[in-house]
Amino acid sequence: MAKREVDENARVTILDKAINNLNMSLKKQDNAEAHTNLAACQLMKGVRPAAREEITKASALPSSDDIKKGLNGMLGVLDIKEGKYDLALQDLAKATDDIEVLFNTALAYLLKKDFNAAKAGFEKVVAKDANYAWGYYCAAVTGARLKDEGYVTSNISKATKLNSKLVDKALGDMEFYDYWTSDNFKNALK
Repeated sequence: MAKREVDENARVTILDKAINNLNMSLKKQDNAEAHTNLAACQLMKGVRPAAREEITKASALPSSDDIKKGLNGMLGVLDIKEGKYDLALQDLAKATDDIEVLFNTALAYLLKKDFNAAKAGFEKVVAKDANYAWGYYCAAVTGARLKDEGYVTSNISKATKLNSKLVDKALGDMEFYDYWTSDNFKNALK
C-alpha cells in the first residue's frame, strides 16, 4: 500500500502502522520474513541505518531463498544510496531478476560511469516492461552522457508518453542541458 501511495504523509502513516505491526509480530516470534519487511519499510522511509540493521537480523535467521534474494536486492539499494556501486552490483547479482533489481543494476552502472553497461541494463529493463517510464528516462540520461542525441530523444519521448510528469523533469534536468535548445529534444517532449 505504501509503495502505491502518492501522498507523502499518508505513505508515512501506512509505513508506521506496518512497522508497529511487524514489531508486535516479532515479539511473538523472531523470524527473517518480519525483519525483511521491516527493512523494506525503513528503506522506504529513508532510514538507512535501521534498514541495514533489519537486513542483518534477517540474514542471521533461517529463511527461504526468496527472502535471501529480497535481502540482497535491498542491500543493493542501500549500497547505491551510499555510493558503493561495485558492492551494489555484487548484491544485486544475488537478488531476483525482477524489474526493480534490473533497474537498480542499470542505475548502479550509470552512477559508476560504466555507460555501455548502463545502456544495456536499461534496455533489459524496458524489454522486460515496455511501460516502465523510468527505464526509458534513465536510458535517455545514459544517452546524454554518451553524447548520443538520437538515443536521448528516442528514450525521452517514450518516457514522457508513459508519464507526462517527466516532461517538466526533463526540462529542468541538467543531464539534458546540452539538448534543451535542440528541436529534436523539444519535439520528443511533445
